[in-house]
Formats: sequence, structure tokens, C-alpha cells
Amino acid sequence: MKQIRYDCCMEISESNLAALSSFALVAQEYVDFINSFRYGKPDRLYSHLEELLQRLHQAILPVETETAEQEHEEFESLSMTMDEHAAVSRLIHEHVAAESLELQEWYEELIGSDSSGANEYHVTRSFMLFDDLADIYRDLRNGL
Repeated sequence: MKQIRYDCCMEISESNLAALSSFALVAQEYVDFINSFRYGKPDRLYSHLEELLQRLHQAILPVETETAEQEHEEFESLSMTMDEHAAVSRLIHEHVAAESLELQEWYEELIGSDSSGANEYHVTRSFMLFDDLADIYRDLRNGL
């Protein structure tokens, strides 16, 4: 298998480069989808998210894990700032808050007086959907 050497980084096989390129296309699609929230709530928001997240998962599976030989601090300046991440979180929350609250209330009603706390995780996760989606956005955008 042919290896490609990148001066700044490491050797990457052609097959892994192809897998990374395919993943990057889907990652960019997710980033663009979240960016579209600036223009209003997208049609079929949840079905589109479900489809995109599934495609992201499928696209990352063939990617081989590679570790750079050295740190490249010069790329840190390209990462999202905390303020940018907070703005994206608020933007997503704006469009999913009603359904997240509804789901949270449903879970709370479902678990009732369950004092074990075992189901509290699901209640928290349903309310924090916006935060999870924003974290995915940040990780993908930083990687792109």
C-alpha cells in the first residue's frame, strides 16, 4: 500500500486519505446544516439530523487512527473559541428547545417517583440535546 508523506504531519496511506476525504464531505454537510439554523428552523430538522448522524458514523468507521509525530500548535488558532461555541449552542437550542423540554417532561412523567436516579441520565440528555449537537459541530469544524 502506497504511503503519502506530508511534511508537516505524518505518512498517510492512500486508502486512509480517501476515507478521510469521504468523512470530511459528510462532516462539512453537518457543519453546513447547523449553520443553516441562522436562517430559521430547517424543514424535517430531526429526520435530517438522524440521517446526517448516521452517515457521519458510517463515514468515520473506515478511517484509520493516525497520530502525528509532533504537536502543531499553529493550528490551535483555527479552533472555535468558547464564545463561538456558546453562540452555536444558543442557536441550536433556539430551534430544539421546545421539543427537548417536551421530551424532558415525558421522561420525568415516565419515571415518576423513581428515586434511584438511574433514569435521570435520560432526562438530562434529552434536555441537553443542543449541547451535544454543538459539541459535534465544534469537533467537526475544528477538524475540517
